Amino acid sequence: MTFDRNALGLTRFLTVIAVEPKTKASQAYLWPVEPGIWKRGTRPFIGDAAALGDGRLLVIEQGTARDGSRRIQLVLADLAGAADVSDSPLEELRRAKRTRPGVVKRRTLLNLSEAGWSAKLAKGLAVLPDGRTLAILSDNRYGAEIRVENPDAPLSEPEDYVLEKDGELTLAGSRTNAKFIVSRRSPQESRTDLFLLTFEKPFSEL
Repeated sequence: MTFDRNALGLTRFLTVIAVEPKTKASQAYLWPVEPGIWKRGTRPFIGDAAALGDGRLLVIEQGTARDGSRRIQLVLADLAGAADVSDSPLEELRRAKRTRPGVVKRRTLLNLSEAGWSAKLAKGLAVLPDGRTLAILSDNRYGAEIRVENPDAPLSEPEDYVLEKDGELTLAGSRTNAKFIVSRRSPQESRTDLFLLTFEKPFSEL
């Protein structure tokens, strides 16, 4: 299973792509972007996901909050009842609202900073055997910071771009002259942290 921020050029949704390992068959689901949380013009990206069984997932959702701060939150999602949109017309999906029937059901459990998380990025997530403790790993991105310079899309992120076979960059399907600037991260942002978070109830009861 994977998440994509810009596969379909949608503004209200991320795309969840699930693949059946045995048959290789794939399905695509709409993951609604929570309104009023993220900086205007941006969307969150997924740090990691952990399966709880029966289509339920714990997911790390992160990005830039409306006040400009970095927000990393833990989301409980359920794919039961989600509709496959693989064959849906793209224009129909671009007009779809978050209340569209068949979107993935999601519920934010907590903002990790309120539980003591201090790293800038979270990139690893695992459910421990007790069924109520999470192990979360921070991401130092190899100690490098990558930012985009693109006056035509100043709020775009590196993950929004695609490097085509001919070596050209595209953004939402269009060619772009964007530049990627690489710099060294601070010592704090270059370290890797392991964070253990234990809930009062097992995840099966959430």
